Amino acid sequence: MTFDEALDWIQQVDGTLYQNPMKTDENDEWIAVVRTPPAVPGRSEVIITSGRTLQQATSEAEQQWNQVWEKLGPIH
Repeated sequence: MTFDEALDWIQQVDGTLYQNPMKTDENDEWIAVVRTPPAVPGRSEVIITSGRTLQQATSEAEQQWNQVWEKLGPIH
């Protein structure tokens, strides 16, 4: 995932990226926060991931988001 692809995906799912001001090591420099697709209208969960780079944090969030999406099935 490129930098631009990461930003595009975050925008598509209305997510947010933060640079972690309280990082404990170099592996949690960036934090991605996104809501899952709602399983029930109006109800969703939050995915929070961290990574050394913006792309790593976003890629992990996208993987988790896609897992939720796949579980919802074709009617969503």
